[in-house]
This record gives sequence, C-alpha cells and structure tokens, in this order.
Amino acid sequence: MHVLAAMNRAGAETMLMNLHRRIDRNILQFDYAVCAENKCDYDDEILNLGGRLIKYPRYKIKNHFKYMKFWDKFFAQHDEYKIVHGHMGSTAPLYLAMAKKHGKFVVAHAHNTRGRFYMPEFMYKIYSHEIHKYADYFMGCSMQALEAIYGESTAHDNSKSSVFNNAIEAERYIFNKSVRDEVRHELNLSAADFVIGTVGRLSQQKNPGKIIEILLALKNRGINFKFLWAGAGELKDEIETLIYANNLSENIKMLGLRNDVNRILQALDVFICPSLWEGLPIVAIEAQAAGLASLCSDRCAPEINITSLCKFLPIDNELDNLKWIDAIMKCKDIARRNTFDEIKAAGFDISATAEWLQNFYINKAASLF
Repeated sequence: MHVLAAMNRAGAETMLMNLHRRIDRNILQFDYAVCAENKCDYDDEILNLGGRLIKYPRYKIKNHFKYMKFWDKFFAQHDEYKIVHGHMGSTAPLYLAMAKKHGKFVVAHAHNTRGRFYMPEFMYKIYSHEIHKYADYFMGCSMQALEAIYGESTAHDNSKSSVFNNAIEAERYIFNKSVRDEVRHELNLSAADFVIGTVGRLSQQKNPGKIIEILLALKNRGINFKFLWAGAGELKDEIETLIYANNLSENIKMLGLRNDVNRILQALDVFICPSLWEGLPIVAIEAQAAGLASLCSDRCAPEINITSLCKFLPIDNELDNLKWIDAIMKCKDIARRNTFDEIKAAGFDISATAEWLQNFYINKAASLF
C-alpha cells in the first residue's frame, strides 16, 4: 500500500502510475491511501488496474489522536497489506509507526529535498527525525533527497537505503517530427517559431518569478520567442498577473494541467527548469528523453544529467539571468535526436525499475513469514 496526499498528476504520483502499469498485477497489487477529499486525476485508472483507494483523515495536529487511532484500527483490520510504502513525508513517522506496530514492512520514500508544508516546518523536522525508529528501508529520488530528509548516515548505508530512479516510459517521449508539427498546429505555433517551455506545478518551488525574469530579459533583447507553460497550482493567478504586468501575454501560452506532456515536449526547442529546490524533477528526464535541450537550476539533483543535452545554471541573482539567456540562445539550433538508449542505460526507463521494485516487494514480503 502506498500512502500519499492525493493521486493527481505530479512527479511522484506519475512515477507510481508508470510502475503500476508495468508490474505483474497477477502477483502484486498496488493500493493507495490518500487524504484528498475530491476525486483525483488517476483515481479511475487505479480502479481499472485493480487497485483500491483508501481515504484517511488529513493530519491537522489538533486531530493527532484521532489520526493515530484511524491508522491503528486500519492496520489491525487489514492484514493483507504486507508492505506499507510512505510517500507522504510530513506525517510518515505517524502512519508508519502504526504500520510497524502491526508487523508491516515499512518503506520511507523521499521525493524532495524539502517538505511540502502540509504542517509547520518545525513540526515537519521533528516528525522527520522520528522516522528512523520505524522505517525498515529508505528510498530517495536522488542522493540529495536521501541526505536532506533522512541524514547522510542513513543515505549512505546501502544495507537499508537506495536511490530509486524516477523512471519514465521512455519510448513515449522519443522525438517525432510529425507529432511536433501536429502539436504546434494545435497551439497556433508556426514551424519557424522559437519555442521555449516548462512543465510543473505553479508553486514557489518551481520559481515562477525567475521564469518571468528570464523571459522578460529575452524580450528586452529583442528576441522573438513563444513560451509554453504547462501546469496548475496555487500561484496561477499571481503568475498570470505578472505575465500581464510585464507585457508578456503575446509570448506566453498557459496550457494548464496536461495529460500529454510527452506531446507538449515535442513542440519545444528548449526546456527550462529554474527550480529553487528539487528532489529529482522527472520532467527533466522526460525532456531529455524527447531529445530536448534542457536547462536546469544548479539546485536540481546531479542525477538528472544523463545526456549531453542537460546543463545546470545558477539562480542566485538577476545577473544570472544573462547566463540563462546565453544558454537558451546556444540551444536554439541544437538538432533533436533519439536518446532512448541513453535514458535506458542511465537506469531511467520504467521497465527496469518496475522489475526491481516488484522483486524488492516480493522478497521483503516473504521475509515477514
């Protein structure tokens, strides 16, 4: 059973669905515990794949004892769950403690280098420290994420931790000029347009202010470009206000949440990801799988540098914007190519990771008997 907040289209959730589609569902089942009250993007597919959705109460500190009672009762009544895989980091020491109490094999998984702020930061740090008492195994999307959330000692102990690559269905991203032309036509872009873009939640983490700075600097240099911005999130209104205030409405197309990121990436010439912090941005892997020049902030995990198409840039001040502009212009004429073999060799194709995780679960479940 995987524990998350919701099964919407985000990095960790998309990775889990990629895995769910590839496991042998005759011998292994993925169920998902979520606290989302509304229907989520992947709910229907989970049910169609034979999975179940369990609703648990959202943790609010004041409902601490009610929250713990829910998990205690749930695990007491559900012996069928042999492994509990915690992706909801903020409260992991709470629900994983109850899972451990009832004899489950407990996995704690770090998907970022910072918490998602479902609780105050000081509470998050306190609870994160406690997880060492209950987790049997630790996974992280990068070594940075493992170190940041669980500490260097745990991160480098190969007997109880490992980096688990945020793998993708790489074949879906192979560059295809016909798809590129098709998507550009759909979005009223010409074949000659210079198209930059990003994909990600409209949140502080993704550094939308820096994106606006870079695009404004490009425009002020007289560079003609279009920018595709795919994603949804709490900063949508603020971003749209910035776009209007900086007279960038003609340059930027807000695409909202998309279920065809593999197609959108085909239409781009350059992908940018100036995040303030990241565990490992899956979309940077997807962009390289699409043969796309990918410019990422130097705050991103070094593990994403899996092809010659990836470059890291600083985001410390406005002077750094010039480095982004120069890098973007140097990428303008890079020829697209098939990078499938490179993605697979780097361990980011879903087939290999799904097989590894399936064997891991089966072996750990067997050890409980």
